[in-house]
Amino acid sequence: MVNRRRFVLIMALVVSLGATEHATAQRPDPHRATGDQPQATAVATPVSAGCELVESYTNDLYTAIDESDAFADFFYSDADFGDLTAAEAEEIVDDGTAMITALEDLDVPSAYADAHGGIVTFLQVNIDIARFYGIDSSVVPDLNAYDLATDAIYQGEIALAAACPPEIDAVGGYILLDPAGLDEEVIPENVPE
Repeated sequence: MVNRRRFVLIMALVVSLGATEHATAQRPDPHRATGDQPQATAVATPVSAGCELVESYTNDLYTAIDESDAFADFFYSDADFGDLTAAEAEEIVDDGTAMITALEDLDVPSAYADAHGGIVTFLQVNIDIARFYGIDSSVVPDLNAYDLATDAIYQGEIALAAACPPEIDAVGGYILLDPAGLDEEVIPENVPE
């Protein structure tokens, strides 16, 4: 039985190999009669993994998070959401919302697009938790989205490492989460074994 991590790695490799496969144009056979000529077919353009964007994306991602001031201070701290005052929570939510807007404007390597969506969701859930504890308990954070976002980031890290090995090595081996450091419990149960 294939373990979860090996399955995800194999799938990422298959996806990246499929993305780099070159399509060849069919040429008409001059020896066939004109009526037997095959119809022209569209030639698939290979999908770019966006490896050239890895370094700038990584820098822009961390800049957007770090510049979110109150959100970044809280996100990187060991503070408990339950200890937030309403004023602190309001500042975290405001800075976090501006950060999400900045993240949505980034140029993302295509091999990491799903992971980027996961990062936005992951950070949005943290903003929603601050709102829930400090401002408005009627806004219930979607903890299922948190798990799915973590899985998307994990899979994106592996896909990008497979598609852009030199570029991902140059930024430290991963963008946001080290796949090797994620526990099995972090990955949702729906990943086949």
